[in-house]
Amino acid sequence: TISKKESLTENVIYYFADMIFYFLKKFPNIKIIIRLHPDGLSNKIIFNKIPKNKNIEFHFPHEKSLKESFSESKISCFIIGTTLIFDSINYSCFPLILKFAKNNSFNFNGLKKYKIAHVSDTFSNFKKEMSSLLIHKNKLRLKQKNIQTFLKYFLSK
Repeated sequence: TISKKESLTENVIYYFADMIFYFLKKFPNIKIIIRLHPDGLSNKIIFNKIPKNKNIEFHFPHEKSLKESFSESKISCFIIGTTLIFDSINYSCFPLILKFAKNNSFNFNGLKKYKIAHVSDTFSNFKKEMSSLLIHKNKLRLKQKNIQTFLKYFLSK
């Protein structure tokens, strides 16, 4: 959603929408789930920018649970940080995080240390990592297995 405090402007939402188009064209057989934000500030932009497409499914927070969204997904994408990253990990959905904001107070060191998320500082690195995971399915499976190992280890303590 749009947040001036976190430097998330309409331009960032437009750029993210452009990336969705890029991946739809490059990988025409993937399904993209867009989980909309409850406050709706960015939803209008998303609906205007992204036309209906058989490969895109919109999940409204009041209609679909987090479990439904993440258990249907293999990769999740986030701009900056949110507790939803941990929901994603809980369902072995590998998170890609774009650490976009200049005043980002989120600490991603643990996620990087345990290799249970990819954190990018730039749009180009984010796009490159996403493409790599979609092309190299074994790499993605290894990332998901790593998450499962992490969860088993830390949940058993």
